[in-house]
Amino acid sequence: MCWKPVYNILESNFEIFLANAHSPGAKPTWRMPNGWPNLFALRDLTRYGTSLIRQKASEVNRLQKFLEGANIKLASVTTDITGVSAKAMLAELLTEKKPVAEIAELTKGRLRNKIPELRKALDGHLRPHVALF
Repeated sequence: MCWKPVYNILESNFEIFLANAHSPGAKPTWRMPNGWPNLFALRDLTRYGTSLIRQKASEVNRLQKFLEGANIKLASVTTDITGVSAKAMLAELLTEKKPVAEIAELTKGRLRNKIPELRKALDGHLRPHVALF
C-alpha cells in the first residue's frame, strides 16, 4: 500500500492510469476515474469494519474461555453471552452481592423459561481478582 500517499498527492494535478508492473513499457489498460478516491475510502472503511468484527469475536471468545475456567457455563444456556440478560447476570456475579438464584431471575424474554438451567450454569467459582478485568 505504499502507493496511496503518492496517489493522494498526485491525483489533483495529474491524470492517473492503472498499469501492469509486470509488463514494463506496456500501455495502461484504463484511466482511473475521478470517483476512485471514494472507492478507496469505501474499501478502507470496509476493511476497518471487518477488523472490528474480528476484534469483537476475539473478545467474546476470550470471555467465554474465562467463564468456562470459572466453571460458569452460561453459553450452554443462552445463545449470546453478550446479550442484555447475560450482561446483567455477569455484572451481578462480579459484585457478589446476590445469590445465584436471584441473579438468574434477571433474565428477560424467552430466556426466562430457562431459569432452572441458568441457576446451575451460573454456579461457578469466581475469584476476587476477576472484578479487575
